[in-house]
Amino acid sequence: MKRTMQKSLAVLLAVVMTFGALPLLSVGFFAFAADRLDTITAISLSFSEETMEAGKTKEVSVSGSYTDDPKSAPIPISDVWLSSSDPARVKVENGVLYALEPTETGKPVTIHAQLKDKPSMVADAKVYVVKAPVPVDRIEWEWDTNAFLADTGKEYSFAYVEGASNNVYRIYPSNADVKTATLSCFPTDALEIDNVKKTFKVNKLPAGKEKLVVTLVLKADGASAQCKEANKEVTVYNDVPITGIHWLFSVGSTNKTLFKFYESSGKIATYYYMPTVLGNPKAPFKYETIPANENFLELCEITVSSSDKRIITFYEPTGQIVPLGNGEATLTVKIVTPKGKTYTDTVIGVVQGSPYTAITSAVIGYDEKNTDSDAEYDKESNTLTLMYNHGIQLTANLNDGASLTTKGVSVQMDDGTKKSMRTPEITWSSDNTKVAEVDENGKVTVRMKGTATITMSINDNGKVFEKEIVIKGTMTWWQIVLYILIAIFTFHWGKVKDPF
Repeated sequence: MKRTMQKSLAVLLAVVMTFGALPLLSVGFFAFAADRLDTITAISLSFSEETMEAGKTKEVSVSGSYTDDPKSAPIPISDVWLSSSDPARVKVENGVLYALEPTETGKPVTIHAQLKDKPSMVADAKVYVVKAPVPVDRIEWEWDTNAFLADTGKEYSFAYVEGASNNVYRIYPSNADVKTATLSCFPTDALEIDNVKKTFKVNKLPAGKEKLVVTLVLKADGASAQCKEANKEVTVYNDVPITGIHWLFSVGSTNKTLFKFYESSGKIATYYYMPTVLGNPKAPFKYETIPANENFLELCEITVSSSDKRIITFYEPTGQIVPLGNGEATLTVKIVTPKGKTYTDTVIGVVQGSPYTAITSAVIGYDEKNTDSDAEYDKESNTLTLMYNHGIQLTANLNDGASLTTKGVSVQMDDGTKKSMRTPEITWSSDNTKVAEVDENGKVTVRMKGTATITMSINDNGKVFEKEIVIKGTMTWWQIVLYILIAIFTFHWGKVKDPF
């Protein structure tokens, strides 16, 4: 019992001593802090000058120097006031700097620190904000050629000039911060490249008909060491001069000669045409430079033409000549070299034995059997009179006999020869659709009293014929009265303003 009481007294004494000492300890601590504040001689920021990229952040700390301690000691950031001379460019919050906008050249933002309990203790630091680098997204070749003529010793530039229209490459985005743009090639010894001058030249020019295929590799090193590249394959040719170009023809069938070509003093190429499907068979055509150099042709601008496409035309996707009708046409091949020199060659193509005949004349007629009213035609005035709300079928009368009533139908001659014409393209139009309308097949319908000119346009493989006929719309007295009554009614309700 006695021991238990002794233990209880000991615990009670310990508690009293502990809690009784706390105020004494607190007084001692604050007295120490006050002593440290009295001995402080200066404060400083963790940097005196700093450059930051826009959009970046940085923590800042403050240290103090004391008379009784040669080493500086950190000061809690909560005991310091921090401010910025330009918060729109650099903001400071809770000891963190936020770089917002680039600073003007030579004009930094000042970060000011002041000790709360001793306002005389201040420190400043400078902050410069620079634009954040824009990385390269991609690089693309702008060089629109896949082949070029190389001159001995000539330097070709691949330098980029802002705003120029003839740059050989382009970097995206346009505001990317590019450190360098370099060129390399494969084979590595094919070109002599100077990435300082941004030029290259061919080390060894191909001879004659030979060609050199080079893979160009363009690399752009952007911000943050990002690298993008673009490859382009080009063919290099030696600039072998030519003196001209001439046609080459070949026979077009294995089982029967459909075309026969020959050249004489007049340079005549003759085609014998088989009576098969229109436009077939076709004959291949070629041309060749003098001296012959097929590789050189890849660099030239070449056109072929016919003086009369109704007789002979070209189907260039497959490189073939298409005879269409009997007669003659001059065929011309024209070549323009990369240096602007022009050469031509012509032959006369003669098509014989074709069952198709070209259109030589066209007039507008009408089908008396295909009309829903009496029609009166005045030849002197070329006027066809029709009743209101009735119609008539116009026709295209071709070559003084053949009749074509609808677009897309081939017809025969009326002279008994049974020669068919090629189907032409026919379009119909009216200059006054209020009076007379015409559909794509030439069907005319009169809509009101008055006159309208109907135009027929025929395109026979490039040759156009145009003919006109005047349509005069008439009405009986009761149709006029009824039409006026309907017009007054609709005019009253605002549906039409001028029925006539």
